[in-house]
Amino acid sequence: MLGEAIDKAKVVGLIIGLSGLAVLIGPDLMAVNASPAGALSMLCAAITWAFGTIWIKRSAWSLPVASHVAWQLLVAALPMTLIALWLEPFPNFFALSTSATIALVYLYLFPMSFCQWAYMKVVKMLPASIAAIGTLMVPIFGVYSSHLILSEPVGWRELSALILVCSALACVLVVPNLPNLGKAKKN
Repeated sequence: MLGEAIDKAKVVGLIIGLSGLAVLIGPDLMAVNASPAGALSMLCAAITWAFGTIWIKRSAWSLPVASHVAWQLLVAALPMTLIALWLEPFPNFFALSTSATIALVYLYLFPMSFCQWAYMKVVKMLPASIAAIGTLMVPIFGVYSSHLILSEPVGWRELSALILVCSALACVLVVPNLPNLGKAKKN
């Protein structure tokens, strides 16, 4: 949709990265049968994220990225809050443990604010296909953040996923530039 070339390195990187995610979430795929609406919602979110990335890439925004992110989060928060209040009882924030409170603050500050800003900056600087493959790191950061904040266990599955996703990023970001590194050393 953007006319960007999809080369072998990107295809291989995507396959390796998706393999890493499959290793990470494979056991949870059985839960899709129990909650197909949740899986469908995640798929719809991924598709709208892709179209949003294309829209950001095609548009010449005059608004600073930080302001754009703030407006985007505010506009999204209003309907999501109403839907959440309709589906779930109002949460008792005072009943949260210290770890849960830290995790909630972290969620708002890092993934919801900083990472959204960083992603939009990356989309503006790099081809959308490379920026999109970079998002494969999101679940990895989630796993290791929950380990640090909530003491969630990390085992062979999480480590394997990390290695695969980092390998995918290397395929896309490092391997295509290896010939240029050889030329730079000769000069």
